[in-house]
Amino acid sequence: MVYKKRSAIYEKLHEAISSVLPIVIIVLLLSFTVVPVEPDLMLSFLTGALLLVIGSGLFNFGCDTALSKIGSMIGAKITQSRSLDKILGCSFLLGCAVTIAEPDLSVLAANVPHIRTIPLMMTVSIGVGLFLPMAMLRILLGVKIRYLLIGS
Repeated sequence: MVYKKRSAIYEKLHEAISSVLPIVIIVLLLSFTVVPVEPDLMLSFLTGALLLVIGSGLFNFGCDTALSKIGSMIGAKITQSRSLDKILGCSFLLGCAVTIAEPDLSVLAANVPHIRTIPLMMTVSIGVGLFLPMAMLRILLGVKIRYLLIGS
């Protein structure tokens, strides 16, 4: 069991390395050819890249081992109820909650001039919350996505 988890961690670290390495290579090439970078700054960049790989790998491992399984179990229980109200209500609440928790949305809302942060975040989260039940209805009713895309 421990061996299986270890290989999963290594797999996630490998995925993180393959995502970050091309950018690191490009930055290194540019720093040696076009824009010279001070050694202290380069060391900070490489340290940050290493920490990014480790953090991303561990985060993805945690998502796979815990969150995905919990999400699957919750989704299975909700759909087993066969209650359309419960399915649509849960998808609305989940869409709103996930959108409000998204850090990028709060950063965006804080940087938009002349619009208050809370109303902007609430508007976006309610919009996502409304479209998620529509997506669930599409799946439950078996409507092909091409018809929705053509109609919009």
